[in-house]
Amino acid sequence: FSWDLIGTCLIILDVVILPLTLAWQIDKKLFPIQKSFEAMLLQLLAWTNVLFWPLDVLLNFNTGFHQKGLLIMKRKPIAKNYVHTWLAFDVTVVLIDWTLSILNTFLEDENQGYLQTLRSARYLRAFRSVRILRIIKSRKMNITLENWVIGLGQQNLVLAFNVLRMLLSILLTAHLLACTWFGVGVVVSQTGESWIDVAGVGSSTGPVQYLHALSWVVQPPSVPELGVLNTDSLLERIVSIMMVVVTVLVIGSALSLLTGTLQEIRTINNQRSRKRRELRTYLHSQSAPTELVMRIMSFADYKLDRHSPVSYDIDL
Repeated sequence: FSWDLIGTCLIILDVVILPLTLAWQIDKKLFPIQKSFEAMLLQLLAWTNVLFWPLDVLLNFNTGFHQKGLLIMKRKPIAKNYVHTWLAFDVTVVLIDWTLSILNTFLEDENQGYLQTLRSARYLRAFRSVRILRIIKSRKMNITLENWVIGLGQQNLVLAFNVLRMLLSILLTAHLLACTWFGVGVVVSQTGESWIDVAGVGSSTGPVQYLHALSWVVQPPSVPELGVLNTDSLLERIVSIMMVVVTVLVIGSALSLLTGTLQEIRTINNQRSRKRRELRTYLHSQSAPTELVMRIMSFADYKLDRHSPVSYDIDL
């Protein structure tokens, strides 16, 4: 559980930091030790990634899995299952990570030749984005955390966990789209006028540039506002349309689920308030002592916290 939790945290950090480093073209070198605090954090994350994920590949050959409701702990079936599922993907991502880390670390900027060209090639940097696909593997940890929350026996905690999960999905999606939009602007600005030049944020600080890119995701421009883009900027117009589609499909769906979950929480709270009110009314009608009323209400709150309004199929 602890190892999977660490892996999930690293995946989330990758989803947050990796798009920033790609869009703003920030290199994460293993050596030498950086002096600034931000650079040291990036360097620490780089070292953690190149050390953690190879160990994760080895540990996956010794990690049991469930098959048809049974926990399989024998090493041969475990290895066979891992080889047929995640091994190729994990090894590919680890090799890409190690290769890019070595190129960024040991090839200095003054070195010329095909290796330096390879190091600075944009398409090679883009290979790092494959690491973001590790978020698919976080589904296992997501199920584990959800089962742990369910085990606490409080329905409100389960609903709160679902709300936090959907909010995290919305924030990460918006973050990925914002970094993508800025990266597209950087690519276009090298051959012509991009939205970065039109907005006048080319020389602004990173946070200001990020907020401008995020505003295109959170508040997509209307048709007249799209006219500010260069008429020859086909890439920006295609990406802006794709961003609107992704925003509607992903963020819109998540917001719909979030609204339904919040409505369910409101319904549960209303039912709880109604039952407590009916119980107080009954105790008052029976002239129950104050101390007894307090004890009964405390026990009622305990039972209501563990009560689930969901009706289950008795066949389960």
